[in-house]
Amino acid sequence: MNLTNGLLLLGSLLSLSSVRAQIVVNEVCASNMSVNADNNGEFEDWIELYNTSGAVVDISGWWLSDNPSNPQKWAVPAGTTVPANGHRIVFCSGRDVSGGGFLHTNFKITQSDQDHAVLSNPGGTIIDDFAFTLGNRCQTDHSRGRV
Repeated sequence: MNLTNGLLLLGSLLSLSSVRAQIVVNEVCASNMSVNADNNGEFEDWIELYNTSGAVVDISGWWLSDNPSNPQKWAVPAGTTVPANGHRIVFCSGRDVSGGGFLHTNFKITQSDQDHAVLSNPGGTIIDDFAFTLGNRCQTDHSRGRV
């Protein structure tokens, strides 16, 4: 490999790494009883992803989980993006469906189980892990966000 190809490869790897870090778990609600309805009119708990960059990021093939020991629990469907400096809500309903702009994982979250909101890249490497434990429970219809 010549120096030019090596530098191009290094640049590509660094840019991929920075794109992955641009999406974070920003907020979690594990007590949604009447505030944020899903496409079925139900109040499922949810995870909010935030894009810290000024460009749209495609998260197709990324993973969400409630368990850092099993980070590849629910695959983000193809065509899913997070807007520039924007948010994407993912409902943790256990339904494993998507459509009409709504995403539902195949797992549920609960603050009584000391769950996590784990975001992983397509290779299964954990990018972010937001733990919500008994010490930081939310009141009903409140969420817990990053400081």
